[in-house]
Amino acid sequence: MNRRQEIPPALRERFTTRIRLLWAGRGGSIETSESIVTETLERVVEAMVSRQIENLDAVPSFVYRTARQVCDESAAISQDRNHGDGDPLALFAEPYQTTRVSTALTRLAEADRSLIDAYYVKCLPAHVIALNLGLSPNAVRRRKDQALQRLRDETGRKPKTVDRVPQLIDS
Repeated sequence: MNRRQEIPPALRERFTTRIRLLWAGRGGSIETSESIVTETLERVVEAMVSRQIENLDAVPSFVYRTARQVCDESAAISQDRNHGDGDPLALFAEPYQTTRVSTALTRLAEADRSLIDAYYVKCLPAHVIALNLGLSPNAVRRRKDQALQRLRDETGRKPKTVDRVPQLIDS
């Protein structure tokens, strides 16, 4: 989806106050609440358009879960931003690893570097990046995850997950 879907006014009216309260309850500011509301409702509309929500009675629950996720993502980005003391590499590595990460970032494609910069350094929400790139927010999140995987590959960092596929033993 290259074009953002319009948020229906009824959806905005019904859930804006609740999403703002959720954001405020998590320590968010009133200044940033509108971007949280917009990001949440755009994700909900995108899910509805792509028919990921089959039962319309489940919309309030989906809105709440999505709002929680958006709040958590925004809070994490804000925390990382404050923790970094102005050094964007602090978002990715401990101080002793910054040289390795810096080198790995230079090896990434320009598109990957600019996406990581927009998402983590400039703290732009996925829907804003999506508008700039002409993509859906989900596509931006997938590209971000792929770029981070390439960054991990460049630094030689192994994934944290363990292969849980059971071994088949021939009898």
